[in-house]
Amino acid sequence: MMLSLLMLVCAMQVEPQPRLDRPAAQAVPAAAAPADARAQALESAFAIASSVPAQFHAREKAKLQEQVGAAFVELGMLEEARGLVRRIDGWRSAALLGRVGLEDAKAGRREEALACAEKVLVSSRHPSVTDWQREALSVWAARIHAAVGDDAKASELEKGVGENEMGKVAATRARRSPEESFDAQMELVEGWIKTLNFDLVRNGVDIAVEYYSTCYADAARRARVEAAIEAAAKHLPHDLRVVSWLRLADIATAKSDRESASTLIGRADAALLATSWAPEDETAMRARIAASKGRLGESDAARAEIAKALAAYDAGRDRIIDIYRAEALRAVAESQASFGDADAAHATYMRALDEGAVNPNARPRAADLVGTIVSMASSGLLPDAAATARIAAIRDGLKDPW
Repeated sequence: MMLSLLMLVCAMQVEPQPRLDRPAAQAVPAAAAPADARAQALESAFAIASSVPAQFHAREKAKLQEQVGAAFVELGMLEEARGLVRRIDGWRSAALLGRVGLEDAKAGRREEALACAEKVLVSSRHPSVTDWQREALSVWAARIHAAVGDDAKASELEKGVGENEMGKVAATRARRSPEESFDAQMELVEGWIKTLNFDLVRNGVDIAVEYYSTCYADAARRARVEAAIEAAAKHLPHDLRVVSWLRLADIATAKSDRESASTLIGRADAALLATSWAPEDETAMRARIAASKGRLGESDAARAEIAKALAAYDAGRDRIIDIYRAEALRAVAESQASFGDADAAHATYMRALDEGAVNPNARPRAADLVGTIVSMASSGLLPDAAATARIAAIRDGLKDPW
């Protein structure tokens, strides 16, 4: 087994920093589980991920471990995430450190952030790291430098990366200095959209969304971003069209602009109805729309959308490949939890646990178990007694064949 790449740079360690507490990226119920309970749940998910044998499954194992680490970061538990870095093998340990370093940079911990960036770069030079992995790590380091205001270094690190990584540094700059960079970066975005290149269009949307939040008070700039999203949507897959409008809607909701939020959710609804969906995708998309309606305070409409999501799942279940069933149900449960329907969310999570346990191979069962525990911890709705017993039973059954 390859040792964690960051073991190679142990001499560069910095002293642990105080934990950064901030709200999770998604809405959580008012009675969300306390941080220590969430952390304990995520640690159990990491243990399950780590039980996947490295032989033949090293990539999947590290990806699951990073997924847990990313959840710690999203919940603001940076010290817990730092503690996982050395426990992950391969390049994904450095990718997780990149996430942590970016949060350090956003919080103004410049020295800690730059120390993380340097370790990420050292790890990226390991001979086992492939070209695309090296580019991904370089961009994490570049984003950290951009977040602390070192644009020259960020541009140097970003130089030559592939189209799939382009724009991520610009999105970071958009958050740091929106007023100064808006015109130049939106011109770049609009140019990318005209290329019809999927990666450029998708990454351009990410940049535009950052400006939508930071420049919301400027009606002209807000309209320019909406026009860019509308132009981009014509060249994006249907799921990203729905998600793009919902991202703007959630920002409008956060800005207390109910009228605009409702209009943007309406655009997401229209994008949903404009095509036919695989049942698992329709379930997940309706769940996301429901969550946005719930955040807007439209509880009845949100619950009606959840009912449609579950109806789509039930009608199409037999056509859904088993490894995709639990993921669709997790999206529903997360939505239910986000607007406070705890009992319904518990029931849906139980269904997700059951559906994730049907594959004859242990690796996909482990992946779904990790995904469901991470989802519950992130939503603030931890397993009840029945779910705890079901998780234990599934975990005990993770044996050959993997």
